[in-house]
Amino acid sequence: MTGKSHLAVMLFLGCIPAAMAQNSAPAADDGHLSTTTSFVVKAPIQRAAPLFGPAGMQCWLGGHMQAEFIHSQSPQNVAGAVFTMQQGPQKSTWVNTMLNVKAGKMQYASFTPGSMVLVVDVRMTAAGKDSTRVELTHTVTPLSAEAREAMKSMGAHSQEHIAAAEKAIEGCLATGGGMRQ
Repeated sequence: MTGKSHLAVMLFLGCIPAAMAQNSAPAADDGHLSTTTSFVVKAPIQRAAPLFGPAGMQCWLGGHMQAEFIHSQSPQNVAGAVFTMQQGPQKSTWVNTMLNVKAGKMQYASFTPGSMVLVVDVRMTAAGKDSTRVELTHTVTPLSAEAREAMKSMGAHSQEHIAAAEKAIEGCLATGGGMRQ
């Protein structure tokens, strides 16, 4: 897998690619970029939040996320969870650095050697009785020239990716996939 396709998949595994962001801070010369996007999940926070933990992401990302759980050796949503994800030849290590499902706040940090460091902040607020507004902030630092170039060229199908993610999340809600706390 090329660095470009690996970066795109890893950013998507962080929930929504940075290229889809509604608000972006300009990239520094080193490629460091922080982006924020939001969308609505048709479920109250207590049902939506588990979908943004490791088990839930496995549900809606389908075959793109193959996690191996190191700490908490199961896909339960626990603070301090450590897991790895293999995507082609690249393996990233993820840490849940904050988990407060009741408050709708989560944070993940990911490191992919030679490729990037990624921090994903998840914030959820009620958007009516049966809906949740999800705001995702991705902060990415590429670790190579190839990864920096890949970040610059992303974004061609951003609305299609958002629609696909929303549909997959709705499918997980319907089947109860990833609903472990």
